Amino acid sequence: MEDRPRRSGAMLLGVHILAKNEAARLPAALESVREIADEIIVIDTGSTDGTPEVARAFGARVLFVPWQDDFAAARNSGLEAARTDWVLVLDADERVVAGRRVLRSLIRETENEAFTVEIQNAIGSDPWARVVFRPVRLFRPSAFGGLRFLGRIHEQLVTPDGRPAPFRPAASPLVIEHVGYRPDVLREKGTAERNARLLARCLEERPDDPFYRYHRGITLVQLRRLREAAAELERALETAPKSAPYRPSLVRTLSLVYEGLGRPERARTLLQAEAPDVEGQPELWHLLGESFLAAGWVRPAEAAFRAALAAALRADPSDDNVRTFGVGGFRTRTRLTEALARQGRWAEAMEALRAALLERPDFAPARRLLEALVEPPALPGRPADRASQGGRREQDAAPEAARASPAPEAAGRRPKTAAEAWAMYRAGAVRPAAEFFLESLGDGTLTAEGAYALGELLYERGHGAAAEAMFVRAIALAEAAEGRRRVLQADESGGDVPPAADKGPGGAGEGAFGPAGLSDRARVGAALSRLDDLLAGVARALRRADERAASAVRRAEEGRDGSSPGPAAVVRRWTAAEAALRRMHHRLAEARTALAGLPWRVRMIGDRGGSGEGTRRTEGAEGAD
Repeated sequence: MEDRPRRSGAMLLGVHILAKNEAARLPAALESVREIADEIIVIDTGSTDGTPEVARAFGARVLFVPWQDDFAAARNSGLEAARTDWVLVLDADERVVAGRRVLRSLIRETENEAFTVEIQNAIGSDPWARVVFRPVRLFRPSAFGGLRFLGRIHEQLVTPDGRPAPFRPAASPLVIEHVGYRPDVLREKGTAERNARLLARCLEERPDDPFYRYHRGITLVQLRRLREAAAELERALETAPKSAPYRPSLVRTLSLVYEGLGRPERARTLLQAEAPDVEGQPELWHLLGESFLAAGWVRPAEAAFRAALAAALRADPSDDNVRTFGVGGFRTRTRLTEALARQGRWAEAMEALRAALLERPDFAPARRLLEALVEPPALPGRPADRASQGGRREQDAAPEAARASPAPEAAGRRPKTAAEAWAMYRAGAVRPAAEFFLESLGDGTLTAEGAYALGELLYERGHGAAAEAMFVRAIALAEAAEGRRRVLQADESGGDVPPAADKGPGGAGEGAFGPAGLSDRARVGAALSRLDDLLAGVARALRRADERAASAVRRAEEGRDGSSPGPAAVVRRWTAAEAALRRMHHRLAEARTALAGLPWRVRMIGDRGGSGEGTRRTEGAEGAD
């Protein structure tokens, strides 16, 4: 592509920064653009703390512009002094954190007039505690006959005749971190109070403008005046056109205010009305899922979180609506995990959580969900107590008791490799080993032994479906490892290589059992998990059958439906159904007893040490279920 002609003598990129008493924060902003800017202009509106001297130390030009309660007027002073083809607008409490390397080549070759940048507003100390939006901050000041800013606050780019600039901005790779909305910085600078004053003036001049009412509502939220904020936002929503680009952000803010005022029903009603009407807006669906989940409606919550993930795939990368960092990604997947877990769908919950941690391994809520798999209490919505899961008995807790006192030399160390973690797990140091395996699950480096150990832990805590998923993964990983071993040995020996022999617990095979033994044990573990889940399902069906039978008898006795059978006929029908369920339960229990009683060579659950006995005793030794 041919380079677009430049203005005579113009440089490529200028960075314009508006500042007042920002000597402490300005150096980070200047340092972040030093390598990409041909010109840096700092517009000082009355500093008394040495801000101009700091700017000059970085080679910036300093313009002194008296503050007139008008951000647009101050920024336009910078545009009038610009000597570059492109301008990047920053605040003094912002810094560029990504995208610098390719920026200059992008703007040198593009035909676009403007680009959006990703602004990450930090609202807390955690790296994921931020809200994100994509405004136009990078543009050609000469476009459309000369761009300028308009508006005392939340200023917008317009053409010389005052119309909104008609460009269609593309998304740039720049990411800018903004700390000015952190609570401590807001208090220090008095930002909310200043904004409230300026917005009041704007509404005096344009009382029916929903854009300014929306922003006044945000300012009132920052001032913690939620009832006033709700009133302003409701008035803005009444008059904001459906097509207004800021409407999804307005709905987002109003729903959060409703939640803060203890009106979750109004928040849900608003979100249900607005979310389907906007394409590519995961934020509204995510908030709806949060509201459903808080109310205990897990299936609607799951549907809303899945809609948020789907909306994120359709989102316009240049859209400038505000969203919470991680919504449509790791944050939504973590909440989806909770919705699935509360339904007892552990395998799906594990997959959702794994995807969340692959995207953001340090996300604390996701880490807490992982830790819940290692140590009670288990995830919300855990299955019923073991005593009711036909076939599990008190000695199912024996593996945990056997590992309560790990070897002293293992308990205080953190494993560095999968083999070391596996050795520690078998020696009884469960917590550090399990944490290692959970991290491996999150970053995609889980070994067969790690999957096996997680399967045991999940099984022992009653998460049958998730345990089965881990055992199946252990089988696949063990068989893949065995396949690689045989290929390598065949290459070395020039012939076929037999499967690896299982050396038994504590033997010298690969891993701890040898790959063949690990696969066998994983198969038994998966079968036991499936049987336990089936037993629990039949037990639940029996309870529901009893409840429905009692209800049907009551209805028949009350004569609610003249065509209904009498109480005796109802009892006969439900008795037959219950008998069939009990026969199924008995057969499943017999199958589980037989499977759990197999010798150690094909058993897995609870197998420890070199004795071959295993921690979990057979069902036959204790009698029938």
